[in-house]
Amino acid sequence: MKYCVIYVICMLLGSSLAFGQLLPPPQPPPHVYYDFFVTPNQPSLVGPDHTFEGSLIRISDTEILHLFRLDPGFEGNHVGNNGCIAKRMSYNNGVTWSEPQIVYNDEYDNRFSTAFKLDNGDIVAFFRRYYCYDTWSGVNVDSDMLISKDNGNTWSERIYLEDIGPSGCFMNVFKIHGIPGYFASTYANAYIDLRYSEDGYAWDSVCYVWDYRDSAHLQINEPYFASLGDGKVIGLFRAENRPIHQVVSFDSGKTWSQPTPTNIANGAFCPSPTITYSSIYDRALIVVTDRRGGNYDYINFYSGTWFYFAEPSQIMEMPLAYTLSGFLQRGQPNDFRMLGYPSVLETSDTSFVVLYSDAYKKHNSLEDADYYQTHVYINPDIYKRTQHISFDIVQEMVFDENPLILYSTSSSGLPVRFESTDTSVVTIDNNQLVFTGVGECDIVAYQDGNEHFFKAKPIAKRIQVAKASQEFVFEPLPTIRYSDKQIALPSNSSKNMKLKYEVTNTNVAQIIDSILYIVGVGNTDLVVTQEGNTLYEPFYAVIPISIDKSYQDIELSNIPLLYCGDVYTEVPRYSTASLPLTYTSSDTSIIKIENKQFIAVGAGQCEIIVQQFGSDLFYPVSKTEVVIVEKLHQFIEFETLKYVYGDSVIIPTVYASSGLPVQLVSSDTSIAQIVQNYIVLKKSGTVILTATQNGNKQYYSASAVSHEISVSVDVETIVQSEVQMFPNPSQGIVYVTNAQGKRVEVISMLGEVLLMQEKLYDDFIDLSELSNGVYTIRLYDDTNSESVNIVLHK
Repeated sequence: MKYCVIYVICMLLGSSLAFGQLLPPPQPPPHVYYDFFVTPNQPSLVGPDHTFEGSLIRISDTEILHLFRLDPGFEGNHVGNNGCIAKRMSYNNGVTWSEPQIVYNDEYDNRFSTAFKLDNGDIVAFFRRYYCYDTWSGVNVDSDMLISKDNGNTWSERIYLEDIGPSGCFMNVFKIHGIPGYFASTYANAYIDLRYSEDGYAWDSVCYVWDYRDSAHLQINEPYFASLGDGKVIGLFRAENRPIHQVVSFDSGKTWSQPTPTNIANGAFCPSPTITYSSIYDRALIVVTDRRGGNYDYINFYSGTWFYFAEPSQIMEMPLAYTLSGFLQRGQPNDFRMLGYPSVLETSDTSFVVLYSDAYKKHNSLEDADYYQTHVYINPDIYKRTQHISFDIVQEMVFDENPLILYSTSSSGLPVRFESTDTSVVTIDNNQLVFTGVGECDIVAYQDGNEHFFKAKPIAKRIQVAKASQEFVFEPLPTIRYSDKQIALPSNSSKNMKLKYEVTNTNVAQIIDSILYIVGVGNTDLVVTQEGNTLYEPFYAVIPISIDKSYQDIELSNIPLLYCGDVYTEVPRYSTASLPLTYTSSDTSIIKIENKQFIAVGAGQCEIIVQQFGSDLFYPVSKTEVVIVEKLHQFIEFETLKYVYGDSVIIPTVYASSGLPVQLVSSDTSIAQIVQNYIVLKKSGTVILTATQNGNKQYYSASAVSHEISVSVDVETIVQSEVQMFPNPSQGIVYVTNAQGKRVEVISMLGEVLLMQEKLYDDFIDLSELSNGVYTIRLYDDTNSESVNIVLHK
């Protein structure tokens, strides 16, 4: 859409000579009429009050706060101790305004200078107090600040700004992209500095200074700065009776140029310029008002507001190449100087509201100033910029691979959309390729432009989508053993398609319904196939499988402590593989193994080795168990022999419970002698006989048993015998006295006659052919018989 503008300048004087040396504003190029539209002047705040020097603050999408200086009534003037700070609100982006309200007032002229909304929502408003000692003259008192935390509804007490240096007035607050915190320009006559504040409340840090107070050759003041993006920052200065001067920085304010004159307003003197940067158009809107004549000059009829909508690089690099975008004659043309001090606020992507003050002399010779406003509209089409798309893509793809996010950039920074020329191959969802088939198609990248950029030339990239491969998704097979018996295999491929299995050696393994059954030991190949379809390639894989023998185990329970003579029968006969076991004893004198039984034959410790020698399917296994065999306890039974009479040999009743032989010991062998555990009596007396059994491998030694016996040989009861036999005990030959001619019998303890002789001719009897023991030798004739027990001990 084009905007048609009627550009009218009311010429109160018919001759251009009325302009003196200053030419009227040039006619903008023809296209400007259609691209940059300035509405006619409209009274905004016209009345008896003197109003100027204001700031516009955005409160919401439609709400604007206007802060300014107000000197009330007919006595209001450019300066005056009745000057106060006022506000008004617009709720429709500057179309209409509320009535003014006083924000701050005291005994001085409170000269408002600027305001800014901080990132935390607080609004800081700066002003200086001025003491007027006559109608047009006075001195600065101090610099101060107010703060509102509720969008301008209420305000803090006056905050005195101490130690702010030579400058007495804050002119504008701004931010530089990429740098936290805030910057402010302040000034005095022939002096301008830049200040930095981290929080927007403390302003004692000076960043840069332009100081011409000593030479006074350049009377700069009333600066206005703006950040224009990409590190570019510009400042415009009022220069008394000279054109607007500018300084620039290309490194975000680290270094600055010196003030250079511009061709703004055709070089006319202008107070208080403003700069508003539009990131949408990447252009700066510069608005100034000129004072082309003296305080009273007919030339002032033609003063007005000058508008420039310029690219940052052009105006920063060529200060004399500002191109006029629009001009509007002052709101109340008269011969008194135009006051100016414009305030600008962007109200939408394509519009700005501009307020400025126009002045005239009242009947009391004081200055009156009223607010006028205009709106600037931008034709977005004329400022549209071309753009191009950067788009690259992998051109060979595989169906069903991981979703691919399409990535493309436009030189405008606007988002790029994509389309597929064949949705049977691929569709696009939220810039993500979704594969629907195989084949070829084009992916086309579009950027349709907007009010600031033309549509980009589409870029098409041809892609080819091939069939996807399939995989055998299975954990690597571990070492397989015969005892594994069966292993479940995946039923489907990685693409959920049915798999087919075969084995090459059915003696080792077999396949039934995706189950691998182990039937033997050896090697085989597992053949895995999948036929594929229109979207997936067929799959074929051969997986070598080696099936090893299984391990077996022997389950032995702990063998308890055994005692000699015990037989342990709780012995397993088979391994865990049901194969027979063999047992070996490390010491058969302790444990003998018969018929899978452990027989404790002797005391001590030995090892039982249990073995299974394996088979075609199982590895051999061996275990060793330690067995401990304890000796048995025994005791001795020894019949008491309290008194013994007569007999020369006594066979005692003595035995061990183990059945082992018992040894007898006499305490006095002259009374009783022990021969082969027989008691041979020698003479009368008392003797102690002790029975012992020292044990063996099966039995512990028994406790000794002792008896005291008395041997009594009573001569009155014993008939004196003429026959004597000696020695007793004998080693085989027994000598006999006074026995010749008598009959001799040698009788065993069982009463068996072992030797008989009718008449004894010799003086000895030969027993050497008999075994050791006790024998009775009987001698008798027709009238008498005598018997003697002889111990034979060879």
